Amino acid sequence: MTTRQIADADLVARVRYACCTGQAKAIRKASRLSVLVIGGAVGVHHSSVLRWESAAQLPTGRRAVAYGQLLERLNGGPLDPLGGSL
Repeated sequence: MTTRQIADADLVARVRYACCTGQAKAIRKASRLSVLVIGGAVGVHHSSVLRWESAAQLPTGRRAVAYGQLLERLNGGPLDPLGGSL
């Protein structure tokens, strides 16, 4: 694995954890953005964002990386791997 692949795998794990703990939804709400805007920025339908935020389905691959990068920009730093407070 390359360094980039390792970094992406780490980000995917953190974004999936953020979805399961509610951190992803909290970041979106704190940023006052709709699921429609988030979906458009990531390149998915807004219903996908709703499923991710409810942990009914978790993001994978490039979309998970894009979603994680967006959440980290909105959060002003890395996603908390332990799902702590924002």
